[in-house]
Order: sequence, then structure tokens, then C-alpha cells
Amino acid sequence: MEKKFTDVGAFLDTVSDLPVLPSNIQKITDIMSDESKSAEDISAVIATDQGLTSKVLKIANSAFYGRVSQVVKISESVVVIGLLNIKSMLYAIFMEQLYGGAKDDGNMLSSMWMHSISVAILSQRMIEKVNPGEKDTAYTAGLLHDIGELIIFKYEPGYFNEILGELKNEQMLPRTTIEETIMGFTHSDLGAAMARKWSLPRAIKNAIFFHHNPVDCDSDKTVVSVVHMADVICCASGISGTDRKPAVKDIMKFISKEATENVKFGKSEIQYYLSIMGDIRAEADKLIESVKGGR
Repeated sequence: MEKKFTDVGAFLDTVSDLPVLPSNIQKITDIMSDESKSAEDISAVIATDQGLTSKVLKIANSAFYGRVSQVVKISESVVVIGLLNIKSMLYAIFMEQLYGGAKDDGNMLSSMWMHSISVAILSQRMIEKVNPGEKDTAYTAGLLHDIGELIIFKYEPGYFNEILGELKNEQMLPRTTIEETIMGFTHSDLGAAMARKWSLPRAIKNAIFFHHNPVDCDSDKTVVSVVHMADVICCASGISGTDRKPAVKDIMKFISKEATENVKFGKSEIQYYLSIMGDIRAEADKLIESVKGGR
């Protein structure tokens, strides 16, 4: 079979309208790294974008946050959402716009979006146990881990469907092998290329690139490991997007031993996170509904 492209760079050269990371995310990232800045400074950045202001207000007033009294000021919204969560929420808004802006004849995009949100939430829950300081990074990495898959879906739908067909026909072949054979690169390659294009932190780029093979990553191992494990657990729980669903009883065969060792998780920890997937799904549903409500 002849590959569609020689590599991911050849694909990117054919696309003139790739998604651009909103400048307000970078501005807020810069503010959050400056200890002299406050919630008011973040509010001021959000207030420069009327559409974003409306969306953030609607999210702060959504059922996800369970407010009794209505939030009417953007500064109050930042407090409700949480200073440490606002950047993650902006990434969620950005991703929802990408998923919502792509054409979908069925429920494929919805299931892909649910998978990404669920992996983000579970990654954050898992890393709280080992390094709470990386909660924001783990959440964002989980949210973006399959961004390459979405880009392929949007710009090469025919080849995307061919990949899905081969996933069903060739049960023993890894998805990345199928993608490489058909496209000339994997969704992980493309996702990492987008992370570089957007100047995302190294840990997020590595989690996107290595979430299927964390053993090959020699840095940011905690973030990479939790995103890998969250991805597999979500898939086994039926929140698999377009990936295969591994049998729960065989889940340890699909989780990298190195990943569990990196965070000192055993089978009991994996079983625990499997047991709370109903809660994760419910939280993801609420978050998706709150983000959609601002569109």
C-alpha cells in the first residue's frame, strides 16, 4: 500500500487553515506564571473578547458549578471557575470549538470529544495522587492527547474512515501501525507537531506524542504515564472514541508496565479508577454541556 504522505511535515504543507491557538490562552499562561498578577489581570484578558466573555459567564452559571446566585461579572466567573482551572477551561472551550466546527454525519465527533474530556478529567484525578502540582498540565495533556486524530478526521476524512476500517479488520495491529501504513505518520506524530506549532509546554507535547508508548519517553514521565493509563482505562470503560475497547479483565495487558512503575500504581489502583468511571463520565457530561452552553 502506498502511503498518502511521506511524513507529517508533508501533510502539514498541504493544509493552509490549520487551527490557531487563541492568543488569550498564551496571555493567561504568562499572567499565571507571574506571582504579582491576580484574578483581575486574568479577567481583563478575557474581557477583551466579547464572545469569550459571554461563554465564560455562561459556564460559571452552568450546572457544572452548581451556583445558587447568578454570576454577572467576569471577575466573579474567574473566582467561581477557579484561578488554577481557568486556563484548562479555556483549552476546553477551544477544543469544543474545534470539535463543533468539524462536519460529522453521525456521533463520531461526539464520542471523540467525550473520550478527550474523560481522559483529561481522569488524568487530573490520577496525578493528584502523585504530583498535585501538575494537575493543570495533566488535564490539558489529556484534553489534547488525540488532537492529531481530530485533524486527520477534519482534513482527510476518507483516509480517516480507511483507518477505522482497518482497525476492525486487523485486530492485532496497533492503531499507530495502521495510521503509519495508510497516512505515512500517526495521530501522535501530528498531535506533537501541532503542540510544537502552538508552542505548548514540553510535558504536554510529550504526553501527546508518547501516550501510546510511554516506555520510549525519557522526560515528563509522570504526566505521560497518567495520560497513557487514563486513555486505556477510558477505552476499557467504553469511552473509547474511535479506538478499540480492550476487555476490562485484560486491561493490565494494555497498560505499560513502565507507566505504572513511574507513578507506583499497581493493579489495585487501576481497578479503583475503573470503578469510578461512572463518576468520570457524569462529570464529563456536565462539563461538555456547560462548554456547549456558551456557544
